[in-house]
Amino acid sequence: MKRLLVILVFAVSSAICVTGFARTSKEVDKEISALNKQVEKLKKEQRDLKKKPTVKYTETHSHAGNVLKKMGSNVEINRRFECGYSRGVYHESLWSREHGWRDSVCNKCKTKYYEWKDYKGQIDESKKRLDRIDEINGEIDELKDQISELRQERKELLREEKAAKSEASLRRT
Repeated sequence: MKRLLVILVFAVSSAICVTGFARTSKEVDKEISALNKQVEKLKKEQRDLKKKPTVKYTETHSHAGNVLKKMGSNVEINRRFECGYSRGVYHESLWSREHGWRDSVCNKCKTKYYEWKDYKGQIDESKKRLDRIDEINGEIDELKDQISELRQERKELLREEKAAKSEASLRRT
């Protein structure tokens, strides 16, 4: 009788350990699913960031134009705005006591100058966007590593659950 009680207590405690405290393959599947959703969300954010134009300064001054659009969304601009009609003349903001900062631009170049100035303002935003894309790549790599570890754990849990089921079916017969 005492021996039967010990066996019963051992069986109940092992069943509690297997079902109550140990992780199951279904729980691991839920975690994998949640991580995959995070990866997809990050990839969507990355695609949205890549759609916006990347603006940077040209390495050498280009006399062909102040705004050079290359390969779709990449835009390069000169550091200084050169007049399109008088080569060697640069338009820039000048300080005067009466008017403060004013743009010194000839009437022919105004439209192109303000386009160039807009792109110049976008350079910091473009740098931030590129930094965020790099951060996202790092986060995605970390999540993929976690997913691969969880998949390995799920394989082991499925193997253990299968062994436990086969052992239980052998005990029944």
